[in-house]
Amino acid sequence: KSLLGTLLAFGGVALVVFGGNAKEHGSLVANGMVLKSAVIWAVSTVMSKPLVGKAHPLALLTLSMPGALPLLIYYGGPNVAALDWGALSLTAWSMFLYVSLIAGVAGFAFFYEGVRQVGASAAMSYQYLVSPMAVIFGMIFLRSTVTPIQVAGMVTVLGGVMLANRVRRQMSSPQTAEVTA
Repeated sequence: KSLLGTLLAFGGVALVVFGGNAKEHGSLVANGMVLKSAVIWAVSTVMSKPLVGKAHPLALLTLSMPGALPLLIYYGGPNVAALDWGALSLTAWSMFLYVSLIAGVAGFAFFYEGVRQVGASAAMSYQYLVSPMAVIFGMIFLRSTVTPIQVAGMVTVLGGVMLANRVRRQMSSPQTAEVTA
């Protein structure tokens, strides 16, 4: 049942990503890349589980960076090389530092600490909430419209995450161990 909840949540993410207004939310290729990144993130989270108890979360984050570096250089290298760094405003530098230090380093360090504490599958299931939250923040800050398919996807994600977590809690509770013993 936990796998069913996870698959349900993933299906909801697909509805959220592909169910939007194409003119407003980008191309099918870009949306497909978002969905693929969710799959890669989920797989990498599960694969990192054996390392979480053996290494500090910040060390795990640091060790994951060389794998991403070739893609970052390929896709972002030319733009970074052409950028006039001296012309950036204080606001731009502040945003860069926030994204790299707070959202990047601190966010991932806390995430890996969460993986250590609650387990990879529980932490991964909460990752499915990113797409619905992106839609909600898009509505609030960008005045994006939400389609009925996206609403159905958000409900599906929430249902899948709740199902997976409920099953996980039931399996780990002491009462379940007594009943099955």
